[in-house]
Amino acid sequence: MHEEVAGRSVGLTFDPLSRQHALVEIVYRARDFSSRRYFAVSAILRCGNYGHHSRDYVLAPPPLPVADDAPPACVGGVLYWMSDPRLGRSRERAVVSFDVATRAFDVVPCPPCIAAWSGITSPRRASVAELGGALHAVLADPAANSLDVWRLERGGGWGRACVIRLDGAPPGYDLGANDVVPLAVDPDDGRVVLSAGRRIGLYDPAEQTVRDLRSLEGTEDGAAALVPMVYEESLACYPCRRARARRLSQS
Repeated sequence: MHEEVAGRSVGLTFDPLSRQHALVEIVYRARDFSSRRYFAVSAILRCGNYGHHSRDYVLAPPPLPVADDAPPACVGGVLYWMSDPRLGRSRERAVVSFDVATRAFDVVPCPPCIAAWSGITSPRRASVAELGGALHAVLADPAANSLDVWRLERGGGWGRACVIRLDGAPPGYDLGANDVVPLAVDPDDGRVVLSAGRRIGLYDPAEQTVRDLRSLEGTEDGAAALVPMVYEESLACYPCRRARARRLSQS
């Protein structure tokens, strides 16, 4: 038996009911960008020892299709995804939230400049990030080679946090060729850690410059994937799709 999966997004959070880390999985069984039709299922997976996971709770489908090309952000026990405007009825972007304590999905409107989406070939890519304990929405603009970063305030409104300008940055930080996303922000001076595929850089907002912290380019492991993570407490791994498909094909 072999399972064909059209798309999958997985977020790690902490379940206060079981007092364990949990994985929230959203799987596309089918999706068609021409007709905008899709079929998605979601569930909570309980994290076990040695990389083993079991389905603990089947959820209702999310209210909007979520983008699976960027990981969700976790803020205060709530997971957030950027929606996928290529699917479903809405042609605007929004943020889909999931509160693990209440087992409920919800929708958070995006800032107008991020909600607007010009079509399936639009080069402006949107994502979510947890920075300084708050939810941020990020719009990558290849034409301006900049990241427009917005912060969700306590009252529910959005305020512009910063604009990260990448002109003059070292090779590898060009938004026309690579995805560049913020990972963390220094609370003292506002410097931002950036991930750019095989590079990790530090952006200085005062100087508007990027300094390389780590790069796999030109090394023996340059062909490997660099997956940066910000560790705050113990984390659980998620089995890769290829290994899972191999196990299913042998069953």
